[in-house]
Order: sequence, then structure tokens, then C-alpha cells
Amino acid sequence: MGLPVYFVHVRDVESYYERGGELFVSSHVAVGYGVGPNARIYDFKKEITDWKLSIYRRIDDDGARALYYNNVAVDWMLNRKYDDSKRLFRVLLERAPDIAEPYNNYGVLLVRRHENEEALRVLGAGIEKFPEYKPLYTNALAAADALGLRDVAARLDKEMQSLMRNDPIYVFGRGMRFLSHGAYPQAVSELSRARDAMPDSAVVLAGLGRALVGVGEIEKGREMLEEAHKKAAAPLRRQLEDKLAKVRQIQSRADTPRSGN
Repeated sequence: MGLPVYFVHVRDVESYYERGGELFVSSHVAVGYGVGPNARIYDFKKEITDWKLSIYRRIDDDGARALYYNNVAVDWMLNRKYDDSKRLFRVLLERAPDIAEPYNNYGVLLVRRHENEEALRVLGAGIEKFPEYKPLYTNALAAADALGLRDVAARLDKEMQSLMRNDPIYVFGRGMRFLSHGAYPQAVSELSRARDAMPDSAVVLAGLGRALVGVGEIEKGREMLEEAHKKAAAPLRRQLEDKLAKVRQIQSRADTPRSGN
């Protein structure tokens, strides 16, 4: 159309979405036009007021292209095309070293493939370059946990708390970490906070339901799992059906009267 527009990238105000029973942090690209006080941002995700313009960072075409192919690599990863995804992430790290997202998502892929030492190296390099990009810490902590590196995990957790104590994605990740370690009371506390911030998230509801069952609040846990099941998409829905069947068995045994001798 002959308009002198440019790409802008927003990462400071993140949203989230769910896919395949997992929770993802989302940043996005919009289009800018003009400079200075006459600048305008055209963002199809939301209405932008003047005071929000500062959250958008102008990027060049190569940066926008790298973010696009980062999404392609994530799609491949979610479709289990792991080798293709790995090759593309490596190209992005080499050719777009100033973009944080490929560091984080490549780390996610490596954690999924149980290549935790390499994941921690990649995510650590990302943290050094982008110390305020929050998802890097969450995934580095997962890799450190998997490797049994308690000192590294404790340091990362401390850094995360100072950076994003009230961030709902961080609170959710912290709650799920407690859940994986069997620390059910702490998991209930954190996942309840995450639910307050993300009440429609099936993933958060499912985690909270599991934690409630873990502390013995079977009825509340079942109700939470049923609510999650209503909102969930496959494959999380199938996982919840299995979990609900087990919870109902527990309730049935508890409700069955025992005969005395």
C-alpha cells in the first residue's frame, strides 16, 4: 500500500493461552506508523491508548521474521516434530541472538527431551542476555530440578521471587513445582492464588484439584477437577477423566461402611 510502517514487539505486558493441556506465555508483534507524538500502533489483539505506547519496542524486519519462525518451531515442537524444531531453534539462536523467545522455547524443547544439562546451559545464556524475561527462569528452574541441582534451583527461585513475586504465570509455576515435590499445602496456597488471577484456566484448575486431593480435601478436589474437565481440551480432558475416576474410587471406599467383628 506504500505506507511507511514498521514492526513493534510487546513483551512487557504478557498474556497467556492454553494449548494441548499446557499453559503458554504469549508475546506478540504489532504494526507502528509515524514517529514521536504522532506515532500510532495498530494492534489487532487489543485497543491501544496513548499511555500504553511505551510498552511497544520497535524491531527491524529480521527481528519480526525471527519471532515468526520461533512460532513455527514451537508449532513443530507441539506436533512432536522434535528434530525439525531443534534445528530451527539452533538457526534462530545463531542468526537472531537479540531475540529472547528462541532461547526460552529451545530450553522448553530440551527439557521435554530430557536433555536437561543442555537446557540449563541454553536457558542460563538466555538469562544472562535477557535478565528480565521471566519465562527463562521458570524453565531453567525445571531443568535444575530435573538434574537435582538444589543450590542452582534455590538461586533461581530467589531471583524469580524478586523479579515476579505476583506474576500469575510465576505463581502457577511455583505451585506446580510444589505439587511435583509432594508439598501439597504449599501447592494449594500458590495454585489458589493462580486461580484468582486466571479463573478460566483449565490447567490451573486441574493443578489445584490435584493439590486439594493431596491434602485430603477430596470433595473440593473433585469439584475443581470436574470444573477443569468442563473447560479443558484434549489431551488434558482425557487425563482428567482418569484422575476423576481415581478420585471417585477413593470417595467410594471412604463412603463404604465397614462391618465390625
